[in-house]
Amino acid sequence: MRITNSMMINNMLRDMSANLNRLDKYQSQLATGRRIRVPSDDPVGASRSLRARSDLARNQQYAKNVDDAISWLDMTESSLAELNSVLQRAKEITVQGANGALADEDKQKVAQEIGQLKQHVLQVGNNKYADRYIFAGTKTTTAPFASNGTYNGNDGAIEYSVGPANRIQVNITGEEVEIKGIYELLGTIQEGLEGDDTVDLSAQLGEIEIKLDNVLEQRAAIGARSNRAELVKNRLADDDITFSGLFEMRKYIYGIKY
Repeated sequence: MRITNSMMINNMLRDMSANLNRLDKYQSQLATGRRIRVPSDDPVGASRSLRARSDLARNQQYAKNVDDAISWLDMTESSLAELNSVLQRAKEITVQGANGALADEDKQKVAQEIGQLKQHVLQVGNNKYADRYIFAGTKTTTAPFASNGTYNGNDGAIEYSVGPANRIQVNITGEEVEIKGIYELLGTIQEGLEGDDTVDLSAQLGEIEIKLDNVLEQRAAIGARSNRAELVKNRLADDDITFSGLFEMRKYIYGIKY
């Protein structure tokens, strides 16, 4: 093949352009301290940097989820504590009524108090977190308890994703707490205090204890979930520091702007 002057000039210009590009690259590395100027200089490394960003965003979403989960669980614990207080007060009144320590006039007064406690049970049953009814199962937009104690929720579970393949159930249902049963029990006690001879108040004390035991059991379950959520929250906070540092380092090295 005959080598012409034009071919020699083109080869020289091409080599010169390549040398200038390399010189510009090295000068940029010296000026910025970065080995990579643009992602195309190292596609694999750039991909890892993008993955670090994705890992950081996902971890932050998990952290938000676990905060919401903890708030839901805290609201549930507070509601169960209210039910416990209602039952304890109902127990005190029932003991007085069962042992004959109350005059008829006093029985009427405490019967009215039981009536107020009964209504408070329904209010607790319709408690919300962030406009969602906490005891309604998955039917969180509808009040689970009607004015007569009827339960309109379901037995669905609400879970928050707090990590890869890691979910925490935050809710318990009105049926699990036996809110309707508590409401009806207080109604029976109220009738007994008002003079219904067919109601054995002594027998109702045993029923109150059963309801108290169940509330305690549910509180223990919620407490265990809350403890787990707090552990997850601490781990996610540590991961956030790790992912943030890794992301910032790779963003600097690869010169990627977000």
